Amino acid sequence: MKGNILVFIYNSIADPIIQNLMITYIKTLSDKREGKMVLVTFEQAEYRLSNEAKAGMKKDLLGHNIVWKPMYFHSGRFLLLKKLWDMVQSLLLVTMIRLKYQTGTIFSYTNVASAMAGVLSKLLFMRLVIFSYEPHCDFLVETGQWQPNSIKYKILKSLEMHAAVSASHIMTGTKHMVNYLKTLKVRAKLYWTPNGVDEEKFVFDETSRDQKRKELGLTDQKLVVYFGKLGGIYYEKELVEGISALNNILPNPFFLIGTNYDHGRVKSWMDEYNIPANRYLVRGFIDKDDMSGYLSAADFGLVIIPPTPSQKYRSPIKVAEYMLCGVPYMVCKGISEDDDYALECRIGVVVEKFTYQDIIGKGEEVLALIHEDKKAFLSRSRAVGLDYRSKQRIDDTFEEIFCNEA
Repeated sequence: MKGNILVFIYNSIADPIIQNLMITYIKTLSDKREGKMVLVTFEQAEYRLSNEAKAGMKKDLLGHNIVWKPMYFHSGRFLLLKKLWDMVQSLLLVTMIRLKYQTGTIFSYTNVASAMAGVLSKLLFMRLVIFSYEPHCDFLVETGQWQPNSIKYKILKSLEMHAAVSASHIMTGTKHMVNYLKTLKVRAKLYWTPNGVDEEKFVFDETSRDQKRKELGLTDQKLVVYFGKLGGIYYEKELVEGISALNNILPNPFFLIGTNYDHGRVKSWMDEYNIPANRYLVRGFIDKDDMSGYLSAADFGLVIIPPTPSQKYRSPIKVAEYMLCGVPYMVCKGISEDDDYALECRIGVVVEKFTYQDIIGKGEEVLALIHEDKKAFLSRSRAVGLDYRSKQRIDDTFEEIFCNEA
């Protein structure tokens, strides 16, 4: 696809998921092709940047020929009215971008952005390309946040379907979704593109392992990690129930949780489940530049996504990070294809749910992976990650769509 591209993301630019995924992807893509990219994001209060940080971000993106146009994210009470206002503001901004930069393509990330982009593409005569197509509104219903008969669910579901039938290209993280979209007879060209991370940055490093473990005050403890969000479309208190089981499985464990969730609440659950204070640390999000070092220090990782029916369509980035850094992981049955890879490639443990009994029942499998020779496991895990969850796979698909097609 020739010409300038509008990249439309309904998240904050500083959201760790956006930094580790779309920003790295579009920088690489923009460096490979002619034409400018104009990036629209919706900035949330919890990820608000200082004016200095915002200026630095804009300068960095301009170095890759990307112009950043941030907008404000609205949520809370009167949600439908606020989302309608977001849509109106988007139409005004995107119309300006369309006229000024002559963007012939709108490239959206995930279904909420794509629901809006589907409408914008029709009104402004732009080609629609979707990356990471997942049924977000179904996630919200299945986790009890929305009701299936609510107006907001019906509207978003309709707009998600409209985006699918309007798109020229759809990239999605699972074969399950590829097959589902085929049943809808969409006209878009479909790609199986599991979320991947930079294989050159996510690498096991012995020096980093020693350094991070020293910082944490660890010697021979087995370090179990979870870095990410809690609540919403993720497990919440169940994380600590799972930790309580692992605390009884492992002879000398230490648990590191990096999250923006209420730390006091997490600590109260730790007390409730009798996890000694000297066996865990709750801290803020891990900086993306430090992530590989902390994963090198880890012995086991957790994926805390509840196994609701639509989660088979999801592609959690955490699994890619674990695979490439050689960290065995625990995941629920029915999450993406990550459960299949865990079992078939012997790189993870699959449980029905994050309950004490389910995890205790997998104790021997957990111990077998943790006690396996580190080099042997790393070699096997990284090979799987390179084939299944590398950034290179994404880059190749982006290049095919945006650089090689007329």
